[in-house]
Amino acid sequence: ADFPEDVLDQMANNPKVCRYLDIPLQHVSDKILDMMHRHVDGAWTRALIRKMREKVPGIVLRTTMIVGHPGEGRKEFSELLDFVREAKFERLGAFTYSEEDGTFGAENYRDSVSRKEKERRLAELMQVQSGISLAFNESRVGKTERVIVDDYADGVLICRSQYESPEVDGEIVVKYDSDAFGGKPAEELCGEFIEVRITGADEYDLIAEPI
Repeated sequence: ADFPEDVLDQMANNPKVCRYLDIPLQHVSDKILDMMHRHVDGAWTRALIRKMREKVPGIVLRTTMIVGHPGEGRKEFSELLDFVREAKFERLGAFTYSEEDGTFGAENYRDSVSRKEKERRLAELMQVQSGISLAFNESRVGKTERVIVDDYADGVLICRSQYESPEVDGEIVVKYDSDAFGGKPAEELCGEFIEVRITGADEYDLIAEPI
């Protein structure tokens, strides 16, 4: 249950540290957290997220949630939905509970939520998150960001900022313009930082232009 708060101080004060954290919370209901043996409760979780937002302005948070854990009724699931709406995680992944041999859950609880209901809850949660992610990305339109070029394909540079983790998050797509980069070949830009202006967004990816 201990979180190294000095990490937040570094993020807030050291420009070389990305303002991005991936913290897999899994749930927020006291009942479910206890059944998961997470050794934290909902109040601690909410307080931690508030502290992160307060100490590191502009921080981007990614988390992972589990739906359909044994014991999760409508009350516990609604609490999870309310928490996601409140916390407004910029990035969120989720999956349905499944028994895994050797785990505490599989050995101690019966898988009490039907597959159909798990999938329904997952879809409802991700629909809520979709709106949150879209709002975050749209809030970046018009802003200038420093990005790293990861790849070049089909006439566009595939980039990411400090707010996009490789492989799990979306991308920032920049149309390659030789003149904008002083004639430098696109392939030679891979691995370099460039300045771009965000011009478009959906819930996953961003479109930008070099400046």
